[in-house]
Amino acid sequence: MVVITKRYRICNRSNPDWVKNFTPQLDFTGAEVVWAVREEMAMTVEDVLARRLRAIFLDARSAIEVAPVVASIMAREMGKDKAWEEAQVNNFITLANGYLLTPYVSEENAN
Repeated sequence: MVVITKRYRICNRSNPDWVKNFTPQLDFTGAEVVWAVREEMAMTVEDVLARRLRAIFLDARSAIEVAPVVASIMAREMGKDKAWEEAQVNNFITLANGYLLTPYVSEENAN
């Protein structure tokens, strides 16, 4: 409980929106992503969504859907550019597809 409170207190100062859940399927917030980068030295979207939050194991499809938001938060925290964000999301989708029975296809590519 103390760790969670500390996470929210530290990260909430930066952006109050980070305390909202990204999706009902996965119970985690932007504050936890920021915490993973700032305090646990997470360096990739895979590192956050697989190792820190375990989201890929709970619901790989939902993890894929939040990967762009996670990449965006991480990029701001780490001073990375849009190309880094896109590469991180693409790498994560490739990995997460291995956890799905039917591969993830984005709405853009579905049509």
